Amino acid sequence: MADFAPVDQEMATSPVALLAAARAGNKAAEDRLLSWVYTYIRDRVSRQAGRLPDPAVASSDLTQNVVWNVWKSLDKFKGATPGEFWKYVNITTNHVVGDEYRRAHAELRDADRRKSLPDGSAFSPPAGNDSPSQEAVKKEEEQQREAALEAALGALSELQREVFRKRFQEHREYRDIAAELEITEAYARQIFSRACKDLKKMLESVRKK
Repeated sequence: MADFAPVDQEMATSPVALLAAARAGNKAAEDRLLSWVYTYIRDRVSRQAGRLPDPAVASSDLTQNVVWNVWKSLDKFKGATPGEFWKYVNITTNHVVGDEYRRAHAELRDADRRKSLPDGSAFSPPAGNDSPSQEAVKKEEEQQREAALEAALGALSELQREVFRKRFQEHREYRDIAAELEITEAYARQIFSRACKDLKKMLESVRKK
């Protein structure tokens, strides 16, 4: 068995059958498979989180992020063997951990610059003294800002986009967002904060062009 397969014999031999049953609507099979995926990802992430600035926090948050990504994309899995299933999970785990590693260290490098930005500046139009006769120009600028925000949202991860829309645009409570997306409330808050920071950086870049 390849080294990405779990040690537990049942987990190593039965995931594809459980996935087929889950796709057919078997809730017990779905719950069991989710439990396996969570256990496998938790163990993988705990060994990789040491690469991040705060391993203790990162391990818990990353586990939830990877599980969410894997679970949401299992409909794309077309493999037929247990080895292919766990390889798919392993590749997704490495991809998300790698993205988090690059993001975390980029944030450390940019910390001073981000602190110098006024809170919420990326979401507000530049100050000006437009007269009423310039309403058409202001409207066009507003449309451009909205288009830029939509483009920036499209560049976020699916989970960031979901949390941001529910919190910022739908004014949902964190506990409701967490329950709907099956993540913790603390993680929902972290994802929203990170989404805001990423959006500010992208929108500031657009405004400087």
